[in-house]
Amino acid sequence: MKTYAISPRYCAALPEEYISSTMRFVPVLRRLGYIRGEPSREDVFDTGFINRTHPGPPHYA
Repeated sequence: MKTYAISPRYCAALPEEYISSTMRFVPVLRRLGYIRGEPSREDVFDTGFINRTHPGPPHYA
C-alpha cells in the first residue's frame, strides 16, 4: 500500500523495453570499469516470481 500511495500506477511487471534498455547499458558499465564481465539478462533480472503472479502485460501509463 505504501508503494501504491507513492505511485498509483506502479506495476511490478517490467516491460520488455525497460529490460532491453538496461541490458544495452551493460557494455558501457564494463568499458568504464564498473563491472568485470557482462552479466546475462537472467543475472540481472529474475522475473520468475513476477511472471507467475502477474501474468498479464505491464500496465504503466
